[in-house]
Amino acid sequence: NFGPIYINGGNVDFQGTFNCTGCTIVLTNKNTSPTATIGTVTSNAQAVNNITAPTTGTWKGISIYQDRRAVDCSGCNKLNGGSSSAITGALYFPSSDLWYNGGGGTNATCTMIVARRITFTGNSKFKGLSQCVTEGLPQNNSSRIIRLVA
Repeated sequence: NFGPIYINGGNVDFQGTFNCTGCTIVLTNKNTSPTATIGTVTSNAQAVNNITAPTTGTWKGISIYQDRRAVDCSGCNKLNGGSSSAITGALYFPSSDLWYNGGGGTNATCTMIVARRITFTGNSKFKGLSQCVTEGLPQNNSSRIIRLVA
């Protein structure tokens, strides 16, 4: 198990192969100002991302976490094109968008998304949520659950 990877005010841009088991990518900033720069995530072209969230501890069940101080931006976090991902766990973007474009998606058996807005275009795809309990997340009885929270 790798543990959390803290990104202090910078961006993550997946362009090759990234394998990380038991890890959480944390986009944050040590600066405690409410306007501190918080980074974004992009996965382009033929990137292969295999990320499995930890099943215990502080970051249990969370694969990518973006600090809620992030600015509300359109299309700033995206999985693009033919990127092949198996991101197991929750993707947490409470203050900004998450886009799945073209053939972007995930082959994981448990991916949950918390985002201000989610945009799916092209042939974006997801598998069911059949193994969420073993990944430290709540079990869903359906492969698609959408909740709008104001």
